[in-house]
Amino acid sequence: MESRLSASAIRRETVVEMKKLEPRDFRFDARYRLQNARLSIRDVYDVITELVTNCDDRYQILGTRGKIEIEVQRQRGGKGSILRVRDHADGMSAKTMSEKLQGYGQRVSGLEKGQSVRGTNSRGAKDIAALGRASFESIPGDGYFHRCDIHHQFTPYQSEVLTPQNRRRTGLAKGTGTLVTVQLDPGIKVPLHDRLVSDISNMVTLREILSDPKRTVVVRDLNRKREVVVNGPGIDGNEKVKVTFEIPGYPGSTAKLAIKRAHKQFDRERHRFRTGGILIKATHAVHESTLFDPRLEMDPHASWFYGKLSCAYIDRLWNDYDDAGERHEGHSSSNPFPIVDPMRKEGLVRDHPFVQVLFGEALKRLRPLVENERRQAESQKAKVESRETRKRLDKLESAAAKFIEQNEGDDEPSRDSNLSDQTTKLKDRGVLVESTVRSARLRPHAEVLVKHSSASLSGISSRLGRANHMPE
Repeated sequence: MESRLSASAIRRETVVEMKKLEPRDFRFDARYRLQNARLSIRDVYDVITELVTNCDDRYQILGTRGKIEIEVQRQRGGKGSILRVRDHADGMSAKTMSEKLQGYGQRVSGLEKGQSVRGTNSRGAKDIAALGRASFESIPGDGYFHRCDIHHQFTPYQSEVLTPQNRRRTGLAKGTGTLVTVQLDPGIKVPLHDRLVSDISNMVTLREILSDPKRTVVVRDLNRKREVVVNGPGIDGNEKVKVTFEIPGYPGSTAKLAIKRAHKQFDRERHRFRTGGILIKATHAVHESTLFDPRLEMDPHASWFYGKLSCAYIDRLWNDYDDAGERHEGHSSSNPFPIVDPMRKEGLVRDHPFVQVLFGEALKRLRPLVENERRQAESQKAKVESRETRKRLDKLESAAAKFIEQNEGDDEPSRDSNLSDQTTKLKDRGVLVESTVRSARLRPHAEVLVKHSSASLSGISSRLGRANHMPE
């Protein structure tokens, strides 16, 4: 026992006396970067989202109007298609390209300074290279033309004096701007023009950009020399909720919620192209569209509603988490992990305590609307069934009257052997009519006895109404 304790003590003493060296950053292989990039950027729509929102962020920082041009050249014969996105913002110098495009994870988007932008992880523009070689060409107004390529590595080019050929090459005839060209891998599919335009119009993450009067987004088909200005989906509806509320447990946090009921019920839609649901917006970025509860996502009575939940506090929590990490501090229980999915696939992280409270408050306003919609639908269904029942009863009454009229004076005996001799004649006993109408007033297959003697149509109707009380 003593020898064991002695050995343990020696080991502890040895650890204590070891010299601590300087901390070192982790090394990341290109393989790891590409694997993560491919999880984030899965198709051409993800590329378009990253590049268009980057253009919009730049215009947002400059506080100016701006045009964003999307160009597609489809290739055949095993060649990859070409996707280009162009802005007319302030461009990038070689130094800026290196700062923003060579590294991963830096806080350089402007969000860390409180600017109203979408960028969070400084990775989207690099991640697009997961689908092919990306080339960034820029004219920043310093008299030079700058370029870098991103694929398996970051490859800068020697800057050169700006020439008319550079402007023709980039389509930047005057002023400043940036052109990003992605030579897509052969296996990456690009939808046909009309489908591409329709999908871009409905993309949740681009919804606010496409509806912003300060932005013009153009899609060009270079194969057929055509272009179209893309706008967001036009949805008509009536406002049901417009409220600003505080989020319990997070002092100083507020959210604005607007819910509308569409004039036409939304169909089941692809998640990132849905036009229904409530947009979740931070200061500037739209993260997703949701109905807050998986059960409501499957509820047809909830598919009438759309709107927007705006909460700038989302960005504050993101920055607070990053700030604590940079200070090497632990994270609080109210903000224990990033609030936004770094891969941008799930929007807000559902397990985050703030998201749970925020969505809970929104549900308090949405659920009553859905329940009211359910009650109205059930009431309308009952009215329709009542009208159908009335129509069937009217037909039954008419058929009975016609039958009686056709058999006036018929002395054939009744087929019911249990009837008395006094009721063997039709004119004395009447006719037996079987109804298959289902309603609250008539049992299925109820036998309705219609009196013939001096019976009018109204009399027949009256007796039909009382048929449910006849003994079986």
